[in-house]
Amino acid sequence: MNGTHRPLAPSIHPSSVFNFTDLDDLESYFTGSDQVYLYARDGHPNADDLASRLARLEHADWASITSSGMSSIAAVFLGLLGPGRRIVASRWLYGKTIVLIRDLESRGTQVSWFTPDCPEDLERELEQPAHLVLVETVSNPLVRVADIGRLGNICQTAGVPLAVDNTFATPIFARPLEMGASIVIESLTKLANGHSDATLGLVAGHSSLKARIHPFISLYGLNSSPFDCWLTSRGLETLELRVKAAESNACQLATFLAGQQGVEAVHHPSLPGHPDHSLTVRTMPMGSCNIVAFELAGGRGGAQAFIRGCQEFTLSPSLGHTGTTLSYPAGTSHRGLSASEREAEGIGPGLLRVSTGIESFEIIQAGFAKGMLAVNQAR
Repeated sequence: MNGTHRPLAPSIHPSSVFNFTDLDDLESYFTGSDQVYLYARDGHPNADDLASRLARLEHADWASITSSGMSSIAAVFLGLLGPGRRIVASRWLYGKTIVLIRDLESRGTQVSWFTPDCPEDLERELEQPAHLVLVETVSNPLVRVADIGRLGNICQTAGVPLAVDNTFATPIFARPLEMGASIVIESLTKLANGHSDATLGLVAGHSSLKARIHPFISLYGLNSSPFDCWLTSRGLETLELRVKAAESNACQLATFLAGQQGVEAVHHPSLPGHPDHSLTVRTMPMGSCNIVAFELAGGRGGAQAFIRGCQEFTLSPSLGHTGTTLSYPAGTSHRGLSASEREAEGIGPGLLRVSTGIESFEIIQAGFAKGMLAVNQAR
């Protein structure tokens, strides 16, 4: 094609299978080094295009696209864990990740837990053989920040790969591979896509681990949709603009909520009272995340009153949309945990998680003021 007529927008390649001219051509797929395709479960142009973009953003040697954030975690677990192997996992994890780890434990994987704000705990755990350490850059939903650099040094000394779920921070605010991690995971469904119209995941890392993880994406059918990859490549073009605007709104919203009657606690790393505020300033100078969690007086009743009073923003159990959304962790992301387990993790019945969008903060503030008015009228 003439260079002057090359399409500006990337093309979609929806085909599930690719053609070969003869048996020699088919054999070249298995023995050659050229970038060719056989079956979309094994790879396709849109996945490779998105993976290459994300590998550059994450400063990774390789990247693979999967069908969801959870399937990215599953691919890492399939490649590195199994009966007789051991994972040391952060206690601050997305609820479904915890459930998945427990399922692995029931199938023979050994599981130990540590608290990221006590790196000494990890050092003690790694005195015994382990095969993977898992942590979130910024935790879901209470936005605790892990010192990836220190944890990475501990893991490197012990010779254990560190996997980091970077969904909340994105590569705009943190690049775990540069901080000592071996693997980075993201739910691209969230901020990377940014428009709530695709479901994808990312696993990327150092070249030494690709052969141990990537084959399981095809083998277990964890592959991505070409159309979802195309949508996410489109969203990726505005990622930096969106996350910086949304994070700015989150900082302002956290400050606003901290001064509201009826709010018992506010969680965002920008607040001076946040336990990881100093760490965040030091390790994430560009920002942290667009997520604010806050605990309302009245428990579930307070949360219900707020949601009904703040009708400008929808109850939507995900995050990363261009508009502000609300989520209820006790009833969605951490529903698989018992009430006592949620309480131990600080996830109370009055906790709401906010994913701030890119609209003007005045719109967000006005909507939340209505929600707080409803909370206080119901008390």
